[in-house]
Amino acid sequence: MKRLIVLVTLAVFFVAGNASAQVAPMGKPNPAPKPPTSFSDNFNDGDLAGWSLTALAYPGGGIGNWRVEDGVLVQDLMPDHVKALVSNLVLSSQSVETSINVHPYGYGGITVWYQDAGHWVDVWSYPGYQRMEVWEENTDADLGYSQTMYDLYYPGGDWNKLRVDADSRAGTLKVYVDDVLLFTHQITIAERSGLSGLNSGNYGTHFDDFKVRKVAVGRQ
Repeated sequence: MKRLIVLVTLAVFFVAGNASAQVAPMGKPNPAPKPPTSFSDNFNDGDLAGWSLTALAYPGGGIGNWRVEDGVLVQDLMPDHVKALVSNLVLSSQSVETSINVHPYGYGGITVWYQDAGHWVDVWSYPGYQRMEVWEENTDADLGYSQTMYDLYYPGGDWNKLRVDADSRAGTLKVYVDDVLLFTHQITIAERSGLSGLNSGNYGTHFDDFKVRKVAVGRQ
């Protein structure tokens, strides 16, 4: 009987050890993939995959007439503040750049920190008035928006690179055209995270070579 008990005990240890040997190599489960921190599009694929178009928050508005033609993103309808936003990429501090060719009677540029139709920040070139503007939309405030204008001679109808470095902690936007710093704008709104993308109005803008990436605070 004792011999039988010893044999059974050894068999149990053998099975348990063999099972442990099979489980151990598997290790820990793979961690969940990290959310994306960047996005780029040169529009050469001819579509708007990865983008979402917003409805205008003003009477008589719409989403505009966004389309890709010959590897360039185009919007050329009249509504104000229409936007194409990168889908499912919420960022705080970031660097956004794109090539823009603004119609002489239109405006267009970069959007950051878009939360909804009533909370967003736009930087755009407005060649008809020879200026750039920063528009902070905040429907919770008394006026509903803040509009700041900066002088810029830009006749329109030509390509330039626009870049915005947004620092969410300091609340600043550094705005560059063709890699030259034009101004640093101090944001007044508290909402400093959200979707990023492009904006257009009046006779519209052509866009190309869009890039956005998350930036650690203080490293723009």
